Amino acid sequence: MIPTLPLNIDRPHDKVAQILGRSNGTFFYRGLWFTNTSFLATSDPENVHYILSSNSSVYLKGPEWLKQFDIFGEALFNSDGEAWKRHGKALHSFYNHPQIRQSLSKVLHQRIEEALVEVLEYVCRQEMVVNLQDLFARHAFDIGCIMGMGFNHGVLSIEFPENRFHKATNAAMEAAFYCYVMPDSLWKLQSWLQIGKEKKRSDNRPDRPTPKDSLMRDNIIQFLFGSEALCETLRLYPPVRFEFRSCTKPDFLPSGHRVDRSTRVLIGIHAMGRMESLWGEDCYELKPER
Repeated sequence: MIPTLPLNIDRPHDKVAQILGRSNGTFFYRGLWFTNTSFLATSDPENVHYILSSNSSVYLKGPEWLKQFDIFGEALFNSDGEAWKRHGKALHSFYNHPQIRQSLSKVLHQRIEEALVEVLEYVCRQEMVVNLQDLFARHAFDIGCIMGMGFNHGVLSIEFPENRFHKATNAAMEAAFYCYVMPDSLWKLQSWLQIGKEKKRSDNRPDRPTPKDSLMRDNIIQFLFGSEALCETLRLYPPVRFEFRSCTKPDFLPSGHRVDRSTRVLIGIHAMGRMESLWGEDCYELKPER
């Protein structure tokens, strides 16, 4: 088990999904004792609900999460406990404002009709093979920019243009995940030597302080697609493929697994959409009628 993730660092989510499928939805990954890479992984729906909802006060993001995802500051994405409730309440009030809801509805319908549908029709006519995960990431990125900054970057179009900000966001998330699953000693050595992903991360870190409490970067857009095909695509290619939590006291999951204090827990959202026990033997197939 020890070399499994390092040997599959180019496809960690698929590998975790495979192992979870063979482990009834939960397994413990034990890294070398000096690497601090051990964690409990689960895609069991009951466990996930227990961790994120019914017993969320015990499972926090913790200091390790904040250290690796420091690019998001101290806003909602990195919040725990009372801070999370405060930010969540502010965003809830914001998105429940009648003018915001009206504006969001207008933007969603406009972007779906004028961009998403147009691109899907184009690739069908051209019989092109496209990365659907990238396509929906572009769709969400454009909507977030319109609602948050009033400007449409237009990264979702038939030309599939490269956008530096969109590319940098993806690179930052990949680098943060890399730091989280790799031994501390390895990425700290890269940071000290200024090589690899840590060099790129340091080169792009701003020289001046940035507002940590800004909610602008957490312009989270929640919406439902009317199309069954789009929902099925999001099942297989979720925009957020994992969550990490840290257990604050000894506990037992609904599956019976013991979780010790300070144990890191990986919630395999990517794996949940590919579980045979939930979706059947054809769980890897795209079936809108599902």
